Amino acid sequence: MISFFDAKLGERLSKRLAYGKIAAIPFLASQIWLFEKLDRSAFSILFFSAFLSGIASVYFLRKVEDVKSKRISEPSLILPFKHSNFLKWSLLNSGFCFSLSASRTFFAVYVLHVLGYPIWLVLALAFVAHLSSVYSLRFAGAISDRFGNKPLLAISVAFFDLSIILFILSNFNASFGILLFAYILHGFYTYAPNIAFMNAVADMTLRKHSAPFYAIGNWMQDIFSALGSIFGGILLVNLAFLGEKSYIVLFLFSFTTSLLLIPLLRFYDEFGQSTSNALINMPRLFFEDLGKIYRELKHFFVSRIKSKESEL
Repeated sequence: MISFFDAKLGERLSKRLAYGKIAAIPFLASQIWLFEKLDRSAFSILFFSAFLSGIASVYFLRKVEDVKSKRISEPSLILPFKHSNFLKWSLLNSGFCFSLSASRTFFAVYVLHVLGYPIWLVLALAFVAHLSSVYSLRFAGAISDRFGNKPLLAISVAFFDLSIILFILSNFNASFGILLFAYILHGFYTYAPNIAFMNAVADMTLRKHSAPFYAIGNWMQDIFSALGSIFGGILLVNLAFLGEKSYIVLFLFSFTTSLLLIPLLRFYDEFGQSTSNALINMPRLFFEDLGKIYRELKHFFVSRIKSKESEL
């Protein structure tokens, strides 16, 4: 029987990103503690820590050796613009970045000023989203390998729209559980599209230099993300007369624009399974992965016990 989780590119990409997320967990936990103890004074400590981390990262990057390319084509920044399927895929991802950033930028502001939660609790919710992203990356890699990148992006859009609905409901129903579930979903739809994009570009550039495609694609997504944040801020300013309802209008805008992307995905040509088939098989994929995690943990602890017994 062929497992859903063969060692494929999506799984390798997701593991690489997940390791970085795991390494950041202690630092996120320390942020919550700092803001609970020092409130706004914690910002200066965090900014200085971020500066030191940036300097340290440059040192480690210098230690990484360049890998010699074996591609048959020469690198060119013009080449991605001649690849129609790549442009369709990048525009779809960029469109989602626009819709996502228009609302996501103001989620924390909404929770702070509209729902009235303290800043340390907002950071705790962000920590929950971070923990969710660690497993979501693993699951997203499996979806990408098994069903394709187009279904993965469609599922990410669906989860984002569900999260938007939960944020809106939290304004009418002061249930913390609704907000908590919204942030758990946040961990998936924020990072899963990165797996879909990287995996798709790797497929499209199998015998070419992939760097120009990643560069142009990431540049487009960054531009659209910035435009989305700017648009969201302008919309909130112009709808200030609505008070707290202005956030609801913004969220509904993101919901509508992102939902329109799902039918547009048919224009992207990819050899893979349908989104409906991916949704039907997701529970099976999820439980198979839980079984694999259980077996890996069991093997790890049994090996540790045997190792200690051999030392005695």
